[in-house]
Amino acid sequence: MVELMDGYEEYLEQSAKQVLNRLKDVHQHNCMLSVSFGLANQGYISYIVAVDEASKSLEFDCADDEALNEALLRAETINFHTKFQGISVWFSGNEVRKSVHGQHGVFQMALPGYVVWMQRRQCYRVSLSEVSGIYCSLMLTSIDFVDLNQLASAISAQNSFRLRDLSFTGFSFLAACPGLNDSIVPGKSYVGLLKLGDGSNIEAKVDFVVVRVEQIKTHSGETKLLIGCKFNKMPLVFETELLRFIRAHELQQLKLASAPCHRSAPKT
Repeated sequence: MVELMDGYEEYLEQSAKQVLNRLKDVHQHNCMLSVSFGLANQGYISYIVAVDEASKSLEFDCADDEALNEALLRAETINFHTKFQGISVWFSGNEVRKSVHGQHGVFQMALPGYVVWMQRRQCYRVSLSEVSGIYCSLMLTSIDFVDLNQLASAISAQNSFRLRDLSFTGFSFLAACPGLNDSIVPGKSYVGLLKLGDGSNIEAKVDFVVVRVEQIKTHSGETKLLIGCKFNKMPLVFETELLRFIRAHELQQLKLASAPCHRSAPKT
């Protein structure tokens, strides 16, 4: 039995019928499947090939890299993440074995004991401190860079902003007013690099649309632009990491909120 990922209990669907139907939905809609495993968080993009009710098994595509396939077979736990009509879907498996579907090699495993079914509105919004190290480097152009290095080199240092908050659906950041008033336009889409400064050095190209721009006064009395953005598109593998990052911060805040307050005894 694969251990449930911490903090996801409220989104569980674990009856055999629910699990079967959810995985059939993912299969029938040909949803891309992010497969990750191992301490090095290896992974690749796959698809569900078959969901068999009679044998209570699931088949999914192998990777193109044979070394990656062998590493997956040795892994204790394999995590899967996909999106189905805007809903984030998670499940895990183990004891994966090689099999054949038609004339093609596939991986096969038992149906998972549960599926995490999380709609976007259920995802937590993380308020980020000034020392969080979470940045969005903006490319203020409609040019689409395929290569991350090209995109990074095209972004000037002036267009790198620390995020104010972050959720699965979007983010906001503060910027100095001069120079951005004409560049940031509500309703316009942009390309950028989103970097998770949690020690993992994970970054990805994201497409987003600006939904609001307003001037606010900061605690220091400065006038800055508060810019709210909504994600249009991001790589599925990065989406998986983003959800993990947000959920970890949510759990951390819940633990802090529930911790008892220790007050100093009054001086006599």
